[in-house]
Amino acid sequence: MTNIFESLKDFISPLIDNEKNPLHVGEVSNLWILLTMLEDGISLYQTSLNTSKDGELLHTLEKGMQLSINSINKLKTFMQHEGIPLTKPAEPKPKSNPDSIPLGVKQTDDEIANK
Repeated sequence: MTNIFESLKDFISPLIDNEKNPLHVGEVSNLWILLTMLEDGISLYQTSLNTSKDGELLHTLEKGMQLSINSINKLKTFMQHEGIPLTKPAEPKPKSNPDSIPLGVKQTDDEIANK
């Protein structure tokens, strides 16, 4: 049976000794999931930017995309520092004219804003 003092010592000693434990496989998995979600979000932002013509919505989408890019950069820096291999992100979407997208395929501004 583990002594409570030994457990407390094992918990506190890495904090005092600046000893760094490697990341757990679950932590790495969660980092990959977060990175994938953020990168997929960039694709959605780009698609929505190509679809909408509403100035306020475009501004909000651009800000959201920039925040996601900043988060991705910080996360990638951390992952590289920890020695975690990175996945290849999706190719960026090219800019397009919102008027060239057929109405049956194109999302409305309300659909974009409410996602």
